[in-house]
Order: sequence, then structure tokens, then C-alpha cells
Amino acid sequence: MGKQLEGAPRPQPSCNFRPGPEVSFKKYILILNPAYRLNTVTFRTREAHLLFPITSLDAKAMVVSLEFKTTQDSAVLAAADGHDETFVKLEMNQPKMIRFTLDYGAGLKQVDYNLSSAVNDVQWHHVIVTLDTKEVTLAIDGGAAETVQYNMGKLRLRLTGHFFIGASTLQSEGFLGCMRSLIVNGRFVDMVSASKTTQQVVAGCSGKCDDMPCLNVGKCIETYDEITCQCEMTAFEGQYCSKEIGSQMEGQSQVTYDVPDIDVQDSEMDDITLAFTTNAASGRLLRVESSSNGVYQELALQSPQGFVTYTYKLGAGDPEILTSEHNYADGKHHYVSVERNGNEASLKASCFAMLR
Repeated sequence: MGKQLEGAPRPQPSCNFRPGPEVSFKKYILILNPAYRLNTVTFRTREAHLLFPITSLDAKAMVVSLEFKTTQDSAVLAAADGHDETFVKLEMNQPKMIRFTLDYGAGLKQVDYNLSSAVNDVQWHHVIVTLDTKEVTLAIDGGAAETVQYNMGKLRLRLTGHFFIGASTLQSEGFLGCMRSLIVNGRFVDMVSASKTTQQVVAGCSGKCDDMPCLNVGKCIETYDEITCQCEMTAFEGQYCSKEIGSQMEGQSQVTYDVPDIDVQDSEMDDITLAFTTNAASGRLLRVESSSNGVYQELALQSPQGFVTYTYKLGAGDPEILTSEHNYADGKHHYVSVERNGNEASLKASCFAMLR
């Protein structure tokens, strides 16, 4: 069992929807204890979730606060059902919308929080929901709260069973990513302890990209449940960008492609990337030209130093030349990247170790 942090409240494994009478929910301010942020878990599959027993069946008020980070477009963060089809559900409905829905027996009530930027950005975001017999409020990342008013009268949220974290009560619409600092009605809820008896929920926050599984400058796309490598701008393919693609060229050999007239486009911007290895100090790597107006772009090795040059001519006048002054004719693998926007261009070249 982990050591209890000094000054932190003892973790409470249950959720008690019975706040004390001194709590004013309209003025409820939650100050997060830094120790709560150490209580972090990762949901590895959409079926994974945590369960906490509900010990109060007749709730007049409720406050739920948590932090999350994810790459998903939508997912249920927390949910609970009750008698007579009453329920509560907190979800990321869209990348720029958090939604809280409830039914206390008088029909569906819903509050949407629209954001200017998406929250599926692999950054931590804080959400807090407060409700009582007259209104429900929803706030994200300390922003101004959205409020929906109603009058419960004698009706109550008669929640039963379990509080679901990371999925709906039907165990669907599951959450992938990390959560921490779960607090219900002012009580800290120990998700790390609960994860020890739950499959595919693990302590700490770790993604599939943490171990850098993509090789050869491939880009890892975080999804938390599987490894996805983006190999498009590399000289490799395969699940981990480990299979080399390309061809071996000798002497005067070259590959020529004529662009059909229907596909010819005027481009203000170019993004060119290629990889090569050679011991020859001179030779053309790539040339793109127009047969009608003399416009062209060319990447080449310059003898005798083996420098990489990028030459481009976009109209009348002399061509522009950019040079990377390093000997690239060293038998090692190199990347060359060109970015052009109008008449402005940049050239980058680097050495990399090929991994298989």
C-alpha cells in the first residue's frame, strides 16, 4: 500500500451524494490539493472503466470534479443511473463541447459547454459539475460556468448501484486516456487503488507513444489503446516505419514521371522530403520542371564537397540557390526537406541512423 501523503485526506473509495448543510452549491469553489494529481490512472481500452458504490439513494445536490486528457473526439467521463429512470452523465460530446445530462424524474435536462479550442489535445483539462434542487452548472478549465435552471420540487436524483468512471452505465462510449483528481461532493476518490482490481486501467498516465515505438523519424499518433505510426514523410513504411522503400540507382539511371495536363496545378507552397544514401559527391536527387515556362525546382549534390543544394526558378530572373554545407556523400542515411512559400524557401538536411 502506498504511503499516505502528509496533509492529504485519506482516500475514500465510495461516492456519497450527501453533502453537509453548510455547503452552498451556487458559491461552490473547489481548490485542488496538489496531492490529488498524484492519483492518476490510464484507461487502455474503450471497455475499461472504474466503479465506485453510491451510498446515498436520495440526492438533493452533487458536485463532481475531475481532470482528464485524451485524443478522442467523444467519450463518457462519468455516469450513474437511479430509480424511475433517473440518471446523470458527464461526457465529451465533441472535441470542443463538454455536456452534462440529467433526469431527476421530470424529463431530460442538459447543459452544454462550448469551447474555443478542442480538449482532445493530450493536455490536462479540468471539469466541474455542481447541481442542486434548482440548477446545474458546468465549468471547464476555470472558465465562466454554463447554467441550466429548473425546480426539482419534491423530486430527487434517486441514484443507485455504482458510479461509472470512464464509460456509460451500459459500459459503452468508453474513455481512452488519463484521469486524475476525482472528487465527489468534496471527497477525494482513490482511482489508483480501484485500478488494482480492474482490467485495462493502470496507475499513472502513460500513452503508447511514451516508448517512442515509431522508427526512422516516423511520427507516433497517440491513441492510448494501440500504436499508430505515421510514415508518410519518411523513406519507410509498415506498422513501425521499419520497412525501407525506394530504389537503388546507378550511373545515369533516373525515374521520370510526366504529370498529365489535367493534374497540373499552380502551387504557391511546396513541402518536399526525400531520403538518400550515397558515396558520390555529385548527382541530381530530384527535379520538378515545367516544359512551358521554364519554371523548375531541383535538389542535387554538388561536387566536390558533397553539399546539398536546392535551386528554384519561379519566373523571370536568375534562379535562387540554397546550400547545406556538409559532406553528404558519406554512405550514411540522410533526410532532405524543403519548404517553400511563394518566393521564400528553406532547406534542411540531416543524418539519421536507420532502425529496423
